[in-house]
Amino acid sequence: MLISKALTYAYTGTPERKGSGSAPPRKKTAVPSPVFKFDRFELDVGSYELRRGGQRITLQRVPMDLLILLLERKGALVTREEIAARVWNGDGLVDTQSSINTAVRKIRQALDDDGEQPRFIETVIGKGYRLVSDVATEVPGQETLVEAPAEKEPAAMPGKPRPAWLAFLPVFGAIVVGALVVLFSRRARPKPEPMIIVPFTALAGQQSWPAFSADGNRVAFGWTGPTGDCSHIYVKAIGAPSPTQWTQGPQCQGSPSWSPDGRWLAFLGKEGDNATALYVMPASGGNPRRVAALDGPANYRPAWTPDGHALVVMHANPPDWPPGLFRVELDSGSMRRLIEPEPASTGDWCPLYSPNGRLLAYLHNTGSRRLSSLNVVPVDGSGMPSGPSRRIETGSTGFSDFTWSSDGTSLIGSTPSGLVRVPLAGGTIQPLPFPDGSQPAIAPRGDRMLYMRPLRDTDIFRLPGPRVPGPVTKLISSTRQESAPQYSADGKRIVFISDRTGADEIWVANEDGGGLRQVTSFAGPSVGSPRWSPDGQWIAFDSTAESRPGIYLAAASGGAPRRITSGAISCVRPSWSHDGKWIYFGSNQGGGWDVWKIAPQGGSPVQVTHSGGREAFEAPGGEFLYYAKAPPAVGIWRLSLKTGVEVKFSDAGTQGRWALGGLGIYYMKPPNGLVFMDFAGTWTTPILAEGLQLGHGTSNMLAAAPDDCCVLVSALVRAEDHLILVRNFQ
Repeated sequence: MLISKALTYAYTGTPERKGSGSAPPRKKTAVPSPVFKFDRFELDVGSYELRRGGQRITLQRVPMDLLILLLERKGALVTREEIAARVWNGDGLVDTQSSINTAVRKIRQALDDDGEQPRFIETVIGKGYRLVSDVATEVPGQETLVEAPAEKEPAAMPGKPRPAWLAFLPVFGAIVVGALVVLFSRRARPKPEPMIIVPFTALAGQQSWPAFSADGNRVAFGWTGPTGDCSHIYVKAIGAPSPTQWTQGPQCQGSPSWSPDGRWLAFLGKEGDNATALYVMPASGGNPRRVAALDGPANYRPAWTPDGHALVVMHANPPDWPPGLFRVELDSGSMRRLIEPEPASTGDWCPLYSPNGRLLAYLHNTGSRRLSSLNVVPVDGSGMPSGPSRRIETGSTGFSDFTWSSDGTSLIGSTPSGLVRVPLAGGTIQPLPFPDGSQPAIAPRGDRMLYMRPLRDTDIFRLPGPRVPGPVTKLISSTRQESAPQYSADGKRIVFISDRTGADEIWVANEDGGGLRQVTSFAGPSVGSPRWSPDGQWIAFDSTAESRPGIYLAAASGGAPRRITSGAISCVRPSWSHDGKWIYFGSNQGGGWDVWKIAPQGGSPVQVTHSGGREAFEAPGGEFLYYAKAPPAVGIWRLSLKTGVEVKFSDAGTQGRWALGGLGIYYMKPPNGLVFMDFAGTWTTPILAEGLQLGHGTSNMLAAAPDDCCVLVSALVRAEDHLILVRNFQ
């Protein structure tokens, strides 16, 4: 009623009068409601519709209100504070920052806009947004909202002064029209639909690396089947009750990826001695075709190039180089390197092109794969780099895999603490409500996301040492992962890593597995390779608590850890000298990975090896240093600390899967064996590990007692992975 009175006064200059006969006859006059036209689109505020070529485009309330605001401002900067006040009335209970980001993504998706090269919505970093398209505004008549006199006001008599209020009539009219636009845009509308999280698969065994088809209606994934022994490719339609198996045979396959045109499905398979191969098959089903043999892992999705003529994979060439990203031609299988590897890195992997095909994102690995950084590089139409690569700054957060958001303005990454949203420009990451999620996939069309929910249970077992009889005993266990065990020098305590609190932390236990006590409380950053000092007072370990991995010391009795290596270099896998005066570690500060040492008090590190090295242990007495080189190198080397002479001691053994005892070395032998070799190199013997699944879980799976009476191993007890579907993902 008050608005009606205000409108009447604004357009007639006459207050409303009550009673019949108190006013001249009136007629209905429509109040205008604007229609904004830009490019091929039009937004009718009155009917609350966005249309393209006459076809209605569905847009939820919040992005619609934001688009109306941007159209009203026509090229002016609209700050995030203004958006929050207009769209949410300044509601303090709403996380407006993330909601604004989501709304802008939905607008760009509806308008087919590009956040990197916008045609409509431009981001003003740190400020807000601006509409950059030309806009025409039409004001057709709409439903009756006010009443106006049937007769025109008589013209002012010559010489008679014009009423002063007439000068303000246009101003009042503009105010009222603006008020009506606000009322129209904020009238009662459906609330944004909440996310719906449901199981997509509920199958026994492990399901992994989901991938949406080009139309978003089907999902390909790897599944080990109920027996859990070997993965094959399965396809399941959204809403279908069960999947269909697409690949057969004794070889294991996984990590599927659909072509952009939806005609092909690529995947990775294991061959022979753990080698990898790239395959493609028709998306309608049929026989797979082997495209190329690869020297690299198989636990990532190969990426289709924007032109659909090739795939980007992880491959080591030459074999002793760090694995890098290569383009593999679909027709010929020929390869071409995309990015030159850094000598000090341990490889680039997990490639994925942006939705518009202008950027290639990938993980750059300088430590374990849980420590990888996100990098992006601009590419040309064929997917080859066309400019320098840059790292997306995310502080100390490391990633194991990721996917692009559907609008290409951010990435969804897997971290040790779950899924997060990473702005393409870098900066503050946004945790998503999926703390147990990894391997995310987002549908090209629609608001759907899939992710893998892992269940890994690894326990620590005690095995009898060489020529020592005894049973296999479960020593330290939980429903989560226990790994990286090591005995103290007196054999009375064990240090290990557990994620039983939800994140990897360092714990200690008595030699019988009792007396558990937590040492660190980082609650997120990775920790690894805990090692006792000879006197049992300190524990050295590596962590990403301050961005790059570094070496830390923590008192075994508790207290805040301190970093002893520089934050400017990557340092991993510490161990102590026999006298406790030095801590050995692997570092890339010299350009490539070598073994260095530093005093426990800190100071300048000293280089120890000069032809490669990453994980080292000093032998009892301190005469020799045994070490493994960075992957993919295989073998154990020995360096005389007196003469500096280096020899290859063993052709077997890899980083994290070998240990030093009092009498010799222990190493894992694929697929499920454990071997002891004495320091003379003349005697080897298998170590009993019957019934255990070795080689699974986190790195550093093996430790020997100082007197070689027993060996500790981290073994897989249970592994199940399920795929979770998120509807209305924003």
